[in-house]
Amino acid sequence: MCQAAIITCHDVNSYGASLQAYALSRFIADAGHAVSIIDYKPGYLSNHHKPDAICDPRFDYPVLRQLYLLAKLPGRIQAKERKKYFDRFTSTYLPLTAERYHSLDELRGADIRADILIAGSDQIWNTFLNNGHDPAFYLDFGPEKARRISYGASFGSALLAHGSEPSVKKHLGLLDEISVRERTGVDLLRSLGYDGEHVCDPVFLLPADEWRELASGAELPALPERYILTYDLEGSSLITSQARERARELRCPIISLGYPTPHSKHIVKAGPVEFLALFDGAKEIFSNSYHALAFSKIFGKSHNLIMRSDQSNARMLDLTGTNAEQLEARIERSKNFLLSSLAMKMKTVS
Repeated sequence: MCQAAIITCHDVNSYGASLQAYALSRFIADAGHAVSIIDYKPGYLSNHHKPDAICDPRFDYPVLRQLYLLAKLPGRIQAKERKKYFDRFTSTYLPLTAERYHSLDELRGADIRADILIAGSDQIWNTFLNNGHDPAFYLDFGPEKARRISYGASFGSALLAHGSEPSVKKHLGLLDEISVRERTGVDLLRSLGYDGEHVCDPVFLLPADEWRELASGAELPALPERYILTYDLEGSSLITSQARERARELRCPIISLGYPTPHSKHIVKAGPVEFLALFDGAKEIFSNSYHALAFSKIFGKSHNLIMRSDQSNARMLDLTGTNAEQLEARIERSKNFLLSSLAMKMKTVS
């Protein structure tokens, strides 16, 4: 048995972020190892739902700042209403460290006991966001002898932000083994001089039955027997038009998460457990979310993927271009990669 410590964006009021953190820690625990999630919450991850927070540095300029805040306001109002559901999930299901760390300096000064440090999963290396530039997510802390790996880390895009290549290349050198979630991530690693394993998102490490057991604790209003589910992260008119047309064909109502679909039953008070229940119960799903696509595959649901207007589509295309047989093979390789890394425990320091 080894002691594993994970660092990821685990508490950002995002369904996918919470559920991938749960899945990775649960898989490691089920394999017989001790595991904790480092409760790392720097300011940029703690304040991102405040009305005046600018999370994307590309928009931190006059005029653009106001447009950004206006676009984010509806989602942030919703996030405040559902935060208690996320807080309950975090406290109940995520094995957090006793201490919370607010900065890289605090992490470096902490007594973090681990045989293996794991970075990931999700978009921890997205260089269009603050966390992609944070050395903490490249494991620049902790015991010298600890083995350092990434599991399913994502760059969130097929490209790195301009000027970020030297820093990313330097920080990747801290890792003993690298695995990434997308094929485009493997390509980016090669462009920087590194090899990397192509693995699946942690949510695929757990079987559907285990997710359904978790979903059984959902607190939701009464739902129709058949419904279309929309999960929209940017107010897509295509999701609205396509979902409404399909609902007319199937003669069933629409339930929406995220941005509300007009003429739908909009669910705001929903945490990760409710998210799972809504996906498992849906007849068909329309979304522009990576983890919506992932859980549609896990639950065997018909999913209609709508492309996003930003640079994040590469991660969804990587998954939608994977058939069931290929996905099963990748899941098996991913489990073997992780179990092998855990078995190696500590590295030798000369």
